[in-house]
Amino acid sequence: MKFRITRKTKFLSQSKQGVKEIKASSLQPGQTVDVDMQSAIDGAFEAVRITVESPKQ
Repeated sequence: MKFRITRKTKFLSQSKQGVKEIKASSLQPGQTVDVDMQSAIDGAFEAVRITVESPKQ
């Protein structure tokens, strides 16, 4: 699916220590993310919150 990222989109990293805010530039290709979204007036999907889970070890 395609999501529009806006300046209001929050990027988060979830680990055993908890959730912390990260920069969009820290995302890597191939990472699995959870996207909370909303529909925009034009029908596009806007990402509200993108959460990256730390790899399970």
